[in-house]
Amino acid sequence: MGYACVSTTDQNLGRQLSMLKKYGCKKIIEEKFPGMMKDRPGLQTLMNVIQANGFS
Repeated sequence: MGYACVSTTDQNLGRQLSMLKKYGCKKIIEEKFPGMMKDRPGLQTLMNVIQANGFS
C-alpha cells in the first residue's frame, strides 16, 4: 500500500505513482491539498490500515 500527495491541485502525482507501482504497491491512496492542510483523510486511512495489520 502506498501514499502519494501533492500540495497544490496543479501539481502532478504521476512521478510518485510511477515509483510506488514500480516498488509493488497494489493499492495507492492519492491526495491533493491546497496549502498546508493538516487534516489528510487519505493519510489517516493509510495509518489505520498499517496499525490494523500490526505494522506500527
